[in-house]
Amino acid sequence: MNADGSVTCENANGSEITMIDTKLVDIEVNKGVLGTNSFVGGAKLTITAVDSSVEFDKLGTNVESMAGPGGWGGNLSEIVIQGNKITYKDGGNGRVRVKKIPAGTYILSEDTAPTGFAVQSGITFTVNEDGKITLADNVTADQGAAENNKVTIFDGVEISISKLDAVNNANLKDAKLGIYDESGKLVHSFMSDEYGPVKVILGKGKYTLKELISPEGKKKADDIPFEVDAYYQNGQTSWTITVTQDGVAKADKTIT
Repeated sequence: MNADGSVTCENANGSEITMIDTKLVDIEVNKGVLGTNSFVGGAKLTITAVDSSVEFDKLGTNVESMAGPGGWGGNLSEIVIQGNKITYKDGGNGRVRVKKIPAGTYILSEDTAPTGFAVQSGITFTVNEDGKITLADNVTADQGAAENNKVTIFDGVEISISKLDAVNNANLKDAKLGIYDESGKLVHSFMSDEYGPVKVILGKGKYTLKELISPEGKKKADDIPFEVDAYYQNGQTSWTITVTQDGVAKADKTIT
């Protein structure tokens, strides 16, 4: 046996055959609520090895749901472990241990989101031989996070925003709108659409909607502060969106 864990055999003709014992590691895959330290169950996720030659079903790869701090439990369904893909639906608390995977690069994608959340497009991450996870450079802070052997993909709520004509309530195009977080950072910028609302994804927090450029011939609207909040009710996550103008609530919308 060699120092790297491989075994080299020499036959009678002097040819060498090297067998490599691949080191397998365990990682934790979490479904997080954007803007909070909370996790949420109910998502169907797929982990795909970028190396298409990986065969999880031949490596003894498995998935286990975390029932609580230090505990493990069931609550997983629709588990398919085949070839270079691992798919499961988490009915637990959003924390899952994936056991016995090789070092390499993976794509974590969301097939279906928990009730009240928007589907995340997916994130790429790399696992080294010690199980430490590093996110790809193109993964933003509102998409995912990594710490040691843990990777978290975030979900937010989908908000619809329209610029309307005050006279006939029709959708107006060509308004440039911006959404700023509580610190004043611009988190979304987009143009209004005459065919309907523009949809953006936000996490829990306080925001301000600003009209940066108004359509030709139209008055620029006042800034609109609003807050997105998440709470748990009967095992489900509900999002409450409160829009305020001059400190007075104008509209509440709850998505369950």
